[in-house]
Amino acid sequence: MSRLSRIVVLLAAVLLLFPTLKGNALPEGTDRRITEVYGSYTARLSSAQLADLNGRLLRCTVKQMPLQKGESFPLLSKQPLVTKFVPDLRADSFSEPTKINPLKYDLPFYTRKDLIYRIDGTDYVLFVIAKAP
Repeated sequence: MSRLSRIVVLLAAVLLLFPTLKGNALPEGTDRRITEVYGSYTARLSSAQLADLNGRLLRCTVKQMPLQKGESFPLLSKQPLVTKFVPDLRADSFSEPTKINPLKYDLPFYTRKDLIYRIDGTDYVLFVIAKAP
């Protein structure tokens, strides 16, 4: 067997033994907020899963809304973090409320009603628009 043939056989064996080496690149333009929460697992997400996560982000809006007396919106800081893929994931700093990552929080994205969360210590709220049935 020639040297070139051996190299081709070796490369083919590597690709067969390690299928994750091929086709595992992130689609260009993957939102950094997704990779922040899913870490290296992001490369394993299907295009449908990425589309769903992008859809979640599109349904979230941060708006300024002064605190009202007697307001009962839940605090964003009281929502659990999604740490399955990045165990040391940290909550956002609420000093820049418009830059929060809603995917970090285990929010009920599939409820049939709109949700509002107060961003702690600010005049801002996070709106999560209900997903259409």
